[in-house]
Amino acid sequence: MRNKAKIVMKPDFENCILNVTSSIMAHFGINSPYKANEQVLLKLKNAKHIFLVILDGLGKNIIEKNLSSSSFIRTHLTDWISTVFPPTTVAATTSALSGLAPGETGWIGWHQYFKDIDEDVVLFRNFTQVGNVPMPFIVTDRFIPYQPFYEKFNNVSTKELYPGFKKDGFSTFKEMGEEIIRISHSSENTYTYCYWDNPDKLLHEYSTSDSLVKQTIQTLDNELDSIYQSLGPDSTLIMIADHGLVDTSNLYLVDYPDIVACLKRRPTIETRTCSFEVNDLDKFKELFNKYFGKWFTLYDKDTFLQMGYLGSNYQKAIPYLGDYIAIAIDQYCLCYEPSDTVFKANHAGGMKEEIIVPLVILAK
Repeated sequence: MRNKAKIVMKPDFENCILNVTSSIMAHFGINSPYKANEQVLLKLKNAKHIFLVILDGLGKNIIEKNLSSSSFIRTHLTDWISTVFPPTTVAATTSALSGLAPGETGWIGWHQYFKDIDEDVVLFRNFTQVGNVPMPFIVTDRFIPYQPFYEKFNNVSTKELYPGFKKDGFSTFKEMGEEIIRISHSSENTYTYCYWDNPDKLLHEYSTSDSLVKQTIQTLDNELDSIYQSLGPDSTLIMIADHGLVDTSNLYLVDYPDIVACLKRRPTIETRTCSFEVNDLDKFKELFNKYFGKWFTLYDKDTFLQMGYLGSNYQKAIPYLGDYIAIAIDQYCLCYEPSDTVFKANHAGGMKEEIIVPLVILAK
């Protein structure tokens, strides 16, 4: 029998990152389907410069494990909120940019199967998941385009800041902070989206208890303090994370040939929220629960959607979901074969450690 304490945690659409974006939208007179967060609205009241900073992977559990109670982030914490589901960068950052839930954007996870072109594509990279073959066109632009909500703003200078993996990106968070400070002293009204890829990148490689991870998080904490001290007047910086992480181990589907025989293709989305297209619904369900039921909760597609994990408006996501969705409730990732990427810590499952993230509001 499944451990009753290990249940899938759903996003709280009354208190999640979408309520943060809806507050920013409301400040600029733009309607949102999600209610505003009153604490954010209050801090935005007189803001001329607004910054939304996402520190990838810096969930509640990662903060409490690596920062002391006297750290800058913990002493300035406004609240703990939820991210969206799955708790993964593709879904969460797209929600933060669009102001929409993953069910409304169709951006669900790292790789998705596009039936119209018969390809499983890594969304951020525009390569095939198997073989890393570049696509001849931008797949997401064709099938799941979205509009950043800030494009609706009037008379506001807007900008996106990224690490060096993007053109004109920054080598260090300190350099990004210097640009934030510069913008905060400008004469025009501004909105700036700022994404930083650590500590997530290091957590994947080294685990949640590694000394380098702790040092990096403490450095980010100090740099956020320095940014705040130098912000210009009438500036509000909001810091959130896209998800937390847990230390993980891998299971491999190829070790279960009777399960593989039920599959039409490799699973998609993520290794902790997996989508399966199968050729025998009943047999797959029986075998999956037999082998993996202690560590994953299995839903048929309709039940998964009706339970609201992706939000109440989920039509855009339906083409990218298979017959069943399995969600991790324990330490394991469900990979296809040992050649798949191995992470020491991962996310995208249904544990609270992956879903609860900070809300820090710094106003000058």
